[in-house]
Amino acid sequence: MLSAKPVLERRVEVSRECGRLGAGAIRRSRAERRFGRVLGANIGDRAYLPGAKEADLQNYLRSTGAKLVMDYHKNFLGYQDSYAGAIMVDGNWYCASMPQTLIDASKRYRAGEDADDKNRSLTKSQRASRARQRLEQWLSAVEARAPYLFSPKGAQKPNGKRPWSCPAGANTPTASCPRKPNKLASGKVPLTIIRRPVEGPAKVCDNVTSVSFPAEAGGKFAQEYQYGSKDWREMYGHGRNSVESFNAYLKDGGTHALEDGSRRRLRGSAAQVLPRHDDRRRSEPGQDSGLRRSED
Repeated sequence: MLSAKPVLERRVEVSRECGRLGAGAIRRSRAERRFGRVLGANIGDRAYLPGAKEADLQNYLRSTGAKLVMDYHKNFLGYQDSYAGAIMVDGNWYCASMPQTLIDASKRYRAGEDADDKNRSLTKSQRASRARQRLEQWLSAVEARAPYLFSPKGAQKPNGKRPWSCPAGANTPTASCPRKPNKLASGKVPLTIIRRPVEGPAKVCDNVTSVSFPAEAGGKFAQEYQYGSKDWREMYGHGRNSVESFNAYLKDGGTHALEDGSRRRLRGSAAQVLPRHDDRRRSEPGQDSGLRRSED
């Protein structure tokens, strides 16, 4: 899943994302594309993804072919959107017949974490035991969601639309539904049988193969990998750890000390980044930065 190649930090931008969250991310993305670099996975913290407006950031990134990977604030977990008879849960499209207990699995998991954080009577060992049990239950629920998961039937088109197949209508079905023709070979049994399908007109049920979803459907929350799956945990964990490690390196007083305002008293955004290398030279004995304050 993950490449063994080292992580290279190519761009650093110091800015205040006021008014239009994600503008800096779009600038960086466009700069990468000008150099002919293809965006792969785009991993952001909760402020950027899904905090930004989808029309400003998420849909633009998807239009470039980037695969979005994100986590959610507790208020955004669970049901998030619906389209053509499908429901979006934790950033992924599922059959609307998925049981409510699976829809709410991540909300229960996060609520349990918050409850234990506030419970001062728990010992350290009790907290660890409860955390392990809670994680196992959540991962089991994520795995149980998989048979209800929609699968993409092609890449996103230039107009933002992307075709999706329901779990019973995919080329390799993971479920059997009375509203869909059975594609399984004789004698094979699907993982899940949908006994209470969606009632009434629904494109995802009525179309035999797939339905094209527009970019605005679930645009704020949609992501590439199934939330909580092994692929998601590897990609998101690796990306966030890399970013936080690099941030700590930039802020460290022994390196660039970006967190120390007394080390960067020049005005302007560019001056907050460009003098960093020079500051390190100036801190070494016998080194002169060459920067001088002009005399009035």
